[in-house]
Amino acid sequence: MPMPLPSRLATKLNLLVISLVLLTAASIAALISERGIREDRAQLLDLGVSLAELGSRQTEFALYTEDATALRSDVDNLASNVKIGYVVLLNKDRRPLLSKVVAENVPLIPAPDAALFQGGTQHTELQLGEKGTPYFDIVAPVQNRGDNAELFPEVESADKRVLGYVRIGVRQDSLEDKAHEIVISTIALTLVVVALGVFATLLITRRILGPVQVLVRATHEIAGGNLADPVNVQATGEIGELAASFNGMLARLRDYRDRVEEAHATLEAKVEVRTRELQLATEEAKTSARLALEASRVKSEFLATMSHEIRTPMNGVLGMTELLRGTPLNERQHRFVDTVYHSGQSLLRIINDILDFSKIEAGKIELEQINFDLRELVEDVCGMFAQPAHAKGLEIACLVPHALPIALRGDPARLRQILTNIVGNAVKFTGEGEVSVRVQLLAEGPGQARLRFDVRDTGIGIAEDKQQRIFEAFSQADSSTTRSFGGTGLGLAISKQLVELMGGRMGVISRPGHGATFWFEVDAAKQDTSARKMLAVGDKLHGLRVLVVDDNATNREILEEQLAAWKMRCTSLEGGHGALAALHAARAKGEPFELAVLDLHMPEMDGLDLARTIKNTPELAATPLIMLSSATLQNEANTFTHDLIRCNLTKPVRESDLFHAIATAIEEVISSAIPDDAPAIAVANLHDRLSCRVLLAEDNRINQDVAKAMLEMIGVRTTVVSHGRQVLSALEKNSFDLILMDCQMPEMDGYAATAAVRERERDNPEMRRIPIVALTANAIAGDREQCLAAGMDDYLSKPFTQKELAAIIGRWVPHAAAGGTIAADVVEQTNATKRAAAKSGDVSVAADMCVNPQVLESIRSMGQGLLEEVVRHYLQDTPERMEQIRVALAANDPEALRRSAHALKSGSANLGAERFAAICKVLESLGRSGTTEGGAARHAEAEQEYTRVRDVLQAAVTQELTRVSSA
Repeated sequence: MPMPLPSRLATKLNLLVISLVLLTAASIAALISERGIREDRAQLLDLGVSLAELGSRQTEFALYTEDATALRSDVDNLASNVKIGYVVLLNKDRRPLLSKVVAENVPLIPAPDAALFQGGTQHTELQLGEKGTPYFDIVAPVQNRGDNAELFPEVESADKRVLGYVRIGVRQDSLEDKAHEIVISTIALTLVVVALGVFATLLITRRILGPVQVLVRATHEIAGGNLADPVNVQATGEIGELAASFNGMLARLRDYRDRVEEAHATLEAKVEVRTRELQLATEEAKTSARLALEASRVKSEFLATMSHEIRTPMNGVLGMTELLRGTPLNERQHRFVDTVYHSGQSLLRIINDILDFSKIEAGKIELEQINFDLRELVEDVCGMFAQPAHAKGLEIACLVPHALPIALRGDPARLRQILTNIVGNAVKFTGEGEVSVRVQLLAEGPGQARLRFDVRDTGIGIAEDKQQRIFEAFSQADSSTTRSFGGTGLGLAISKQLVELMGGRMGVISRPGHGATFWFEVDAAKQDTSARKMLAVGDKLHGLRVLVVDDNATNREILEEQLAAWKMRCTSLEGGHGALAALHAARAKGEPFELAVLDLHMPEMDGLDLARTIKNTPELAATPLIMLSSATLQNEANTFTHDLIRCNLTKPVRESDLFHAIATAIEEVISSAIPDDAPAIAVANLHDRLSCRVLLAEDNRINQDVAKAMLEMIGVRTTVVSHGRQVLSALEKNSFDLILMDCQMPEMDGYAATAAVRERERDNPEMRRIPIVALTANAIAGDREQCLAAGMDDYLSKPFTQKELAAIIGRWVPHAAAGGTIAADVVEQTNATKRAAAKSGDVSVAADMCVNPQVLESIRSMGQGLLEEVVRHYLQDTPERMEQIRVALAANDPEALRRSAHALKSGSANLGAERFAAICKVLESLGRSGTTEGGAARHAEAEQEYTRVRDVLQAAVTQELTRVSSA
C-alpha cells in the first residue's frame, strides 16, 4: 500500500525547511569566519606596512651618511619584531646592502618583484621554505625628506631623491591559529541554531498537515466516483479556504457530470454534421491551392519567357550601342547614343529585378557553393561605383579588416548583387559627403563564419515610420523618391530575401537628414579552418614610417588600418600645412618619414601643391610620394611626372594595389642609391657572374620568349617547359639552381608541380632543396599566400622587368653573383635602355596609346629578331583566346572565361598592351566570381581594343624589319 500523502509531504517539508536552516546557518558561519580572517589579515598587513615605513624613516640618516653600524642596528631593531621573518636593506639601485633572516628554513630570499618599486610603499605575497610559509613581502622607499637640514646645512633640503629601500617579510602563519579559533566557535554556534530550527520545524509541520490528510482522503473518494459527500475540515486560514474551494469544485463537478450525460445523447448527430462540413471545406481548399500553384507556374513561365525574349534583343541593342560609342561621333550624336545606352541599361536592370523577384517568390532560387575572395568581391563592388560617386563629389571607401576570414565558400554572385543594390542606392540618394562599406566578424567556428556588412552614407536619411516599408516589393520611402531618383522599389526587397535565404537578416539605421546605415548579416562557409590571407611583408617594409594626408576621416581610418596590419608606422593628418610641419619635425628628430600618401583633392592646399612643395624643399625632396585621386580626376593625375609622384592610385584603393604601390616606391628608392653614372660592365663579364641554370615553367609562348630572352641576356642558361609534368621530367634528367614556376598551366599547374617537387625532396633527404619562385599575374594577397603555402620560396609578379628577374636570381642563387655587382649591371642596362629610348623620342605612355612603346623598346633591346618573334606568337594566339572567351560567355562557363582571360591578360601585359590587359583582367574577375554577367559588353570592348593593339604591333614589327634591313 503506498505511503499516505501527508507523510510524504511532511517528510519533504521537514527536509526542505531543515535544509534551508542548515544552508542559512552555514552561510552566516562562513561569512563570520571569512570576515574575521579578512580583518586579521588586514591588521597584519597594516602592521607590516607601518613597520616598513618606520624602518624607512629610521634608516634615512644612516643611508644618507653611509653609516654601516647604524644600518646594522636599524636592521636588527626591525628584525626583533616577532612578526618579521626577514629584513633586507637595498640601495637606490635595488641591490641588497644588508639583510637578516629570522625565520627558520628560509635558505634564500628571491629577488623582489619590479612592481614593488613603482612609487610609495608596495607589497606582494610569496611563499618561502620547504613548507611554503606565506609572507607579506613589503618594500618601502627610503627618501631624503630634508629632516637633517640642521645637522647638514650644506645639503639642499628640497632634494627628495630615493636613498634606498627597506624590504621586510611579515609572517602569515599566525593567521592560521586565529582562523582555527574563529571556525571552531562559529561551528558551535551554528549547531545550536540548527538544533532549534529542526525542533521548530517538526512542531509546525505536525499542526499544519492534519487537515491536509482529510482532503487527501476526500480526493480518493472522488476518484472512486463518489461526488455526493462534501468535505468536513475544521480549520481556519488558508487550509479552511482550501476546503471551501474543494467543496465548490465538487459541486461544479456534479453539475458538469449532469451536463455531459445530457449532451452525450446529441453528440453523434453533431459529429456527423461537422464531418460533412469539414470534407467540403477540404475539397475547396485543395482546389484553391491547385489553382494558385497553376497560376504561379504560369506566371513564372511567362516571366521567364518574356525575360528571355526581351533580354536577347536588349543585349544586341546594348552591345551595338557600346560599339557605336567607340566610333567617331560629334558631341550631339554622343549625347544621343549615351542616352540610348543608359536607358537600355536601366531597362535591363528592371527586367532582371522583376525576374529575380519572381524566382524568389516561386522558391526557385538556388544558392551556389563556390570559392571566392571576400576582400576582392567588396573592392570590386566599390570600384564599380567609384566613377558615379566621384562624379557627384562623393568619397567612396571600403574596409575589410585583415583579421577577417576572406577565403570563403558561398554564392558570390548573389552576395555581389546584394552589395550592389545597397551601395547603388547609397550613391543615388547621397548628394554630398561619403559612402563607406565595412565588414565585421560576428562569430566564427572551425568551418563557418558569420559576417556583418555595413553600408553607411551621408544622404537624405529615412524616417523611422517608413524604414520597414522600403523592404517591401515595389515600395520606396515616399512617392517623391521615385520621382526624384527613379527605381522600381524591388532592389531592397530582393536583397532582404536573398539575405534570408543565406540564413541572415537585414535592417537599416537612419534619421532624416543624417544619412543611413544599411546592414545585413550572413553565414558563409570557410575554405579552410583559418581562411585568412595575409600579405608577406618583407623586412624593407616592416616598421616603415608612413605619412598619410587626407581631409576625409574615413579614408584616413582605412589607410591607418591597412598600414598597421602590415606593421608599418603610420601618422595621419588632414591638411597640407600640418603635413609639412610633421615632415620637418620628423626630420629634426632624426626619424624622417620614408613615404607619404597624399590625397589629390584637399581644401586650402591640395595634394599637387603639397607634392610640389615637398619636392622643392631640399631636405624633404627624397621622400617618395603616392597620390590618391578620384576617378573623375584621373586624367589630371595621369599628367604627374614620375619625379614628382612615384605612383598614382584611384580611390577606392584596393589593398593589393596599395601594397604594390608602396613596395614599388620603396624599391625604387633603394635602387636609386646606385648612381646612374656607374661604370658599365660588359655582358660577357655579367655572364661569368650569373653562371647558373634555371628551369622556366610557362605555358604562354609570349611569356616564354620574353623571359628566356631576359635570362639569356644576363648569362643564365635556361630550359623552357610548358606544364608541371614536364617540370618533373626535366628534373629527372638535369639539375637546376632555380625553378621559375608559372602558377596557371595546363595538365599540372604550378601549385601541384611544386608539391610534387617538395614530396620528391622529402623522400630523398640527400637531394638538395631547389628554390622555386612563383610567376603570378595576380599581385594580390591571396595568390601570394597560396604560392608560399604550396611550398614555393618567393614570387614575382608579371609583367616583371629584367632588373627584378636578375635581383630575385641573385637572392636565391648566391653563388651566381659576386657581391652586389648584379644590381649595378642591371641598373646600367636599364639606364642604357632609357638613353637609347630618349634618342628616338619620348617613350612615356600617353593617354591615347594602346601599347606602351617603352615595353616594346625593352623587348627590342634584348636581341635582334626577338620583338618580331614575340609579336608573331602573340598575333597567332590572341584570336584563338578571344574565340575561347566568346564561347565561354555563350555557354555561361565562368571557369573557362577565367582561364582564357587570365592567359590573354598575362601575354598582353608583357607586350605593353596595358588597356587590353586591364579589360582581360575584368573578364578574369568575372569568371573568378562565378558569373559571366556583363561579359558580353567587355568582350566587345576587348575586340575593339585588340584591333588597335594588332595594328600598332604590326607597325612596330614593320618598323623593326626596316631598321634591321637598313642597318
